[in-house]
Amino acid sequence: MAGGRLIRAVAEVNTTRRPEHDITLRVAVLVAVMAGALAVLFAGAAPLGESTAIVLVMPLAFLWSHRRRNDSNWAAKIVISVLAVAVLIRFFDGLSGITTVDDARLPLSVLFLEIQVLHAFDLPQRLGSLAPARFDWIFADPPYDFAAYDALVAALPAVLAADGVAIVEHPRQLHPADAGDLAAYD
Repeated sequence: MAGGRLIRAVAEVNTTRRPEHDITLRVAVLVAVMAGALAVLFAGAAPLGESTAIVLVMPLAFLWSHRRRNDSNWAAKIVISVLAVAVLIRFFDGLSGITTVDDARLPLSVLFLEIQVLHAFDLPQRLGSLAPARFDWIFADPPYDFAAYDALVAALPAVLAADGVAIVEHPRQLHPADAGDLAAYD
C-alpha cells in the first residue's frame, strides 16, 4: 500500500526530534508576540473583530503547541502550510486597489496577525546548542560615524568561519592594521 508508506514517510520526516521544553522561553515568546498583536489591535490597524479573535486564539495556540510538542504532528504541519498559503493569497487579494503606502497598512496588519497565529500553532524544536553560528561571508556597512568599529572587528573572529571572508566598510582614518588577528586589505 503505497499511500500508507507515503504517509508514514511524511510523518517520519516531520517528527519533532528535539522538542523545546523550556516554559520560560515559550512564555517570553508568547508575551513578545502578544505585545505586537495587541499593539496592532489598540492602534486600530486591523479589523476589530478579527484582531480580537486572533489575540484570544494565540495563547490557546501556544498551549496546544506546547502540549503536542512530543507527538507526531505531520497533519498539523500540513494544515498550517495550507493555511499559510491561504493567508498569503488573501494578503495579495487585499492589495488590489491600493494606491498609497498608507493604504497597505490594513492588509499588512492582517497578514502580520494571521501569520502570528499560524506560527503560534507551530511546533518548535531546539535547533542545537546556543553556540554562535559560523559564517562564510560577512558584509558590514555601518555608517562612517559608527563609534564601535573596534568592537565590530573584535567580534568577527567569533562568528567568521576559519576560511571565511569579512568585508567591513570603514572611514579612511581606520587603518587595516586595526583589524587584530584578521588579515586586512585596503
